[in-house]
Amino acid sequence: MLDIELQSPFPTEHYGLLWKWMAEYPANNSDDFSPKTYVGFQVDMDLRQEREDVFLVLYEGKPVGAIGYTPMTPHAGMMHGILFSKSVHGKGVAKQAMQMFMAKVFASGVAKISASYYEHNKRVGRFLESLGFKVEGLMINQTIQDSKPINMVLAAAFA
Repeated sequence: MLDIELQSPFPTEHYGLLWKWMAEYPANNSDDFSPKTYVGFQVDMDLRQEREDVFLVLYEGKPVGAIGYTPMTPHAGMMHGILFSKSVHGKGVAKQAMQMFMAKVFASGVAKISASYYEHNKRVGRFLESLGFKVEGLMINQTIQDSKPINMVLAAAFA
């Protein structure tokens, strides 16, 4: 087991790290509606934390990622962001952190966790599949990226 800890709420002093991690793979993390400035991002994160559970992921005591989740009902919820620093990609950190997160959510009585991702982001699709997520459908022209409509894949994991 890796030395991983989940911390919620996401500390505001680490918003800058989150902004930096998003910029490592912008096509996988942002659409035309995403905040364009750091100040806009801070406002967006403050609003998100009022209605979502946003977790900071610590690896060996250092911030390396974030997991966002929105409870929809006592039965189901929706992921709203899985983001990890490029520095830990391929080390198993994201997978273990997500397994810890999913175990926590399922232990609370939630039976279904949904996630959506840009169709072109095959890596995230494989990652979610490795966690037991099953594709439920394709959302056609769900959002806009670089002024073009793009599809999103909807997937879910079950307790």
